[in-house]
Order: sequence, then structure tokens, then C-alpha cells
Amino acid sequence: MSSPLRAQRWRAWALAGLLVWGGCGRGEQGEAVDPAAIAARTRLRDVSTIEGDFLARQRLTGVMGAVTLSGDVVLQKAGGTLTLLGLSPFGTRAFVVIQEGSSVRVETTPGMEPPFPPAMMLVDVHRALFLGLAPGRRRGRVDGELVEETWSEERLLRRVFTRRIGRPRGKVTIGYGRGMTGGEPPAVIEIVNEQIGYSVTIETLSFQRL
Repeated sequence: MSSPLRAQRWRAWALAGLLVWGGCGRGEQGEAVDPAAIAARTRLRDVSTIEGDFLARQRLTGVMGAVTLSGDVVLQKAGGTLTLLGLSPFGTRAFVVIQEGSSVRVETTPGMEPPFPPAMMLVDVHRALFLGLAPGRRRGRVDGELVEETWSEERLLRRVFTRRIGRPRGKVTIGYGRGMTGGEPPAVIEIVNEQIGYSVTIETLSFQRL
């Protein structure tokens, strides 16, 4: 990767970190929202109750307002521990989020804060991979949000979370491209989060069961 491109990606990550950590997100109705506060009051599923272990490397690209975001992450679930490792444009560690059971701790490298509050990133990981409805159901509630799923030939195509009570209101729409089956992420996942005003595309570069 050329130096100008590395510098450009580095600036995007840094600017995004300032934007989100400063609480400048905007919900669907234009109100200012604090993603960190949203994450703090959102219950994450206890990792020890999630079946199967895996290791995935993914590439994230997206937008939040006028800011373009990009970066690679490594997501690992091993026993009762879920680890989200963010990499800098130089391949070094930018941050790590570790969830053990239902508790979360975050470690960041100075100057390499993640583009979204880490706990908020973890919330969307749970929404995309772990917070589905019971088999056979297409509509229900999960942690106070209405969830609707679209399936075709036993493949999950779309999952929508809608918050109608409390702030910020709005939808979080997750698209699975050609579909997800067996809990293994498809090649591309697209998330549009109206609650805090960002969209992100997650490209799965590699995935393996452990």
C-alpha cells in the first residue's frame, strides 16, 4: 500500500474516532445521540450461552455523516470469550474489545481509537450474528426491540431491529447478501443503523470453525 493511501486511511480512522467519541452521531430524526451511552444500556448476550467457536477476519468500510470509515478487524469466539481486535492501516493493533460472559473490557492504543465506540461495535456484532429469533419465527422482540427476519430456502436474508420506545428511535437493518446459514457470516453483511446515523459494509475475508 502506498504511503499516501495509508495516510488517507489513517486520517479517516482518526477523524471518525473524534466524531463518534465526541458524541456527534445523528439519529433518524436528526437528534444528537451518544453511541457510547446507547451501548452502555444495551444488554449483550452472555457469550457462554453462544454455541460454537470461530475465528474470522473482516474488512469494514462505511460512512457516518461526511466521514468515510475503513479498517480491518479480527473476531474470535472461544468458549465464554468474544474478542474483537481492530487493526490499524499498518497492520498493528489499534484496539481490542474482550467480552467474557456478559462483562466487557476495552484496551486502545493511544491515537488509534476505533471509529465507533467499541461496545457499540460489539452490539452490532451481536445483532448480526447472535440475536436471531427462535427457529420458525419471523417476528418477535429481543431486549425491547422489535425484530423481523426475512428468509428464503433456509437462508437468512435480512434482519431488522426497530426501537419504538426510548431514544434514539429508528431501525437497524442488516442485509446478508445471498443469505446466512448455520451462523457463519456470508461474504458481505451490510448494516444501516438509523439510530445513530451510520452505515457499514462488512466483508468477511476468512472464517474458520475452532
